[in-house]
Amino acid sequence: MTAPSGLVFYLDFKFSSNQQNGTFITQNSSIYGTTFSGTSGSTDYMMNTNTQSGMYGAGKFGYTINDVSASLASAGITTASATIADFNYDGFYSSSYSNYKTATFTVSALSGADLNGYRAFGISSSTAGFITNFLPKFTKLSGDNIVFVFTGSAAKGDAVVYYHKQPNAYERGDF
Repeated sequence: MTAPSGLVFYLDFKFSSNQQNGTFITQNSSIYGTTFSGTSGSTDYMMNTNTQSGMYGAGKFGYTINDVSASLASAGITTASATIADFNYDGFYSSSYSNYKTATFTVSALSGADLNGYRAFGISSSTAGFITNFLPKFTKLSGDNIVFVFTGSAAKGDAVVYYHKQPNAYERGDF
């Protein structure tokens, strides 16, 4: 019996377009979260796969759905200091949860939102420092409200929410 032979190669599939889906995936980034450093063909050329990049990690499961966005005026957003309960009592955040805030707004602000995928929603702000980073794994539905956990300044500003629309039966693909 002979050993198998042939060419061994690595396919690194790329995103074809920018996707907002809460994580702001950029065009031509690896779907696996793979990054390369060094000079191609030399001994310092290294491949690294970040398990929180690409399609992996909290809030990433909406990568194939078309995103839409809604602008929210600061008057429609309620902010508060985060509590350990906002982090689902995750011990990793037990000493730093006081550095975070929550942004709450009504579901009705998002026309036709697919509320089954709310953890893939994203939020950003053009107001300097208002939302500098948010944690999609702690996004939750609370009654008729959506709550985001984020870091940022105490000043409240306008925000943009990126979300997925609930597809109609005739809009669904083969899946």
